[in-house]
Amino acid sequence: LETIYRTAPIGLDLIDSEFRYIRINDQLAASNGLPIEAHIGRPIWEIVPDIADQVIPIFQQVFATGEPVLNIEVVGETKSQPGVRRTWINHFNPIKDTSGKTVAV
Repeated sequence: LETIYRTAPIGLDLIDSEFRYIRINDQLAASNGLPIEAHIGRPIWEIVPDIADQVIPIFQQVFATGEPVLNIEVVGETKSQPGVRRTWINHFNPIKDTSGKTVAV
């Protein structure tokens, strides 16, 4: 897992049920315009407010169903490039504990 987070050429993060960042890789942190440390424990709407309304309902769906939601287009701005509208294709995958409960997305 450490190697994947360090070397993946795409943004990766883990979000808890309160929509806070548990983990994020350098690629996504740089895209968001803040260091990794600034993300951890903070909710999505503080880091990327422009896309929060788009992604929170999807996170809620994955937490409720335990099923992935794939290939979702998200459009918005980040702190790294204010005024620039970007488009991302996102995959929202459940991370489950040993009892099968979704504990992160």
